[in-house]
Amino acid sequence: MTLPLYFAPIHRLSNWVYRHFLLEQGADFVFSELIMVDRWDEEVEKDKLLVFPEDLSRTIFQIGANTSEEIIFAVAELKKIHPQIREINLNMGCPQSSMQKRRVCGGLLFDKDLMFELSKLLAITCKQNGVVPSVKLRLGTGPEEEHIFIREYLALLRDAGIMKVYVHARPLRYNYSHPAMWSVFSSLTHDFPELEIILNGDVDSYESYLELEKYSPVGVMVGRTALSNPLIFQQIKQSRFSSRGVVGVFNPELKDLGLLRGSDGLIMLSVEKKKLIDDFLLLTKKEGLREEILATHIAYLHKGVSK
Repeated sequence: MTLPLYFAPIHRLSNWVYRHFLLEQGADFVFSELIMVDRWDEEVEKDKLLVFPEDLSRTIFQIGANTSEEIIFAVAELKKIHPQIREINLNMGCPQSSMQKRRVCGGLLFDKDLMFELSKLLAITCKQNGVVPSVKLRLGTGPEEEHIFIREYLALLRDAGIMKVYVHARPLRYNYSHPAMWSVFSSLTHDFPELEIILNGDVDSYESYLELEKYSPVGVMVGRTALSNPLIFQQIKQSRFSSRGVVGVFNPELKDLGLLRGSDGLIMLSVEKKKLIDDFLLLTKKEGLREEILATHIAYLHKGVSK
């Protein structure tokens, strides 16, 4: 049996339609897009609070906030809009430079006092409303050893009453062209047994899932790979019991089992993945997903295909 598999929050692309689609393809839990509390009305207009009713128990709503007032407001509003909401997550990991300057999201990692204050208030407010509080964060403020503070962060969150934490295997100021720093995870779950720790970073196959599983998390998060390969969750689960995935044999070069190499050497979509894309298109048409967002999804779903 595999660990619970989560789909990460991704700007514009972890929308309510694609989340529903991934839950149908084997994801266990999904994150909403980041909802910035200081522009709440705009975020509502962008459909960030939409959810299929049947998905609510498996959807984690992520907020960006840097004041106590914003925490209280967001929890109250989310509870009012979705009375059965399961979990509210505070973003402490978005690496955008503008957020670092504003001391919001990833910028909170530079201010441990504010991290503690907001985390404690989130824990208290969520508990009062019967909601699970959690935090998603990065390893530190930079890739150098002296800028990796994940153990301090976890101790701080534990003391603030946060018992569920999602850890991305990169610090701020360390882009996706660099490999995830999995070695930093060593003994984290052993040293913080009271925390539910979900690990994230460069999970793109069953093989990479197994590498993270070695660190004994309670769950594993998949991000960018799920945009191009929505079958990744099924493939991880089925590969636990078989050398074959959902479609074809695992190819370490292509990774996406929905891509096939033709006799001419060109990469093409499998019949199964073509059908998957068609199913997604029907769903987006029914739900009215905006054209510019759909275009980005389609580009990802065709990633790797020969032009």
